[in-house]
Amino acid sequence: MADIIPPKPARLDLAQFPAEGWARILVSAFNQFALQVVQALTIAAPKYKVIDFSTGADPIDSFPIDFPVPFAPNEVRVAAVLVGDTGFDGITAKWSTTIKNSNSLCVRIRWFSGLSSNTTYSIRLAYQ
Repeated sequence: MADIIPPKPARLDLAQFPAEGWARILVSAFNQFALQVVQALTIAAPKYKVIDFSTGADPIDSFPIDFPVPFAPNEVRVAAVLVGDTGFDGITAKWSTTIKNSNSLCVRIRWFSGLSSNTTYSIRLAYQ
């Protein structure tokens, strides 16, 4: 699954408009609006992280798993199970944010529900 890439902001060129006051106001307002739309799409687009790990006889012993993030997410969800036996159980991330190694912000996966014993997994997480 590819990341969603927001469009580049469209910009109007003031030189393409008549030299009148309304043109400057229109071009400035449009350019500001276009920039804000692209910024909003960038913030709203989920980020992805693939977690590769193996479970032992008791899957809970494979946790916690930490990975660094640039901001504290308000949502972390399983986007796809790339490798691993899911059987009929849905896999859900139990997570929190934590600070490690002198102010490095991390997501801590405390546990994934629905895992099988002695299985190798590759799970793609989406976070926002």
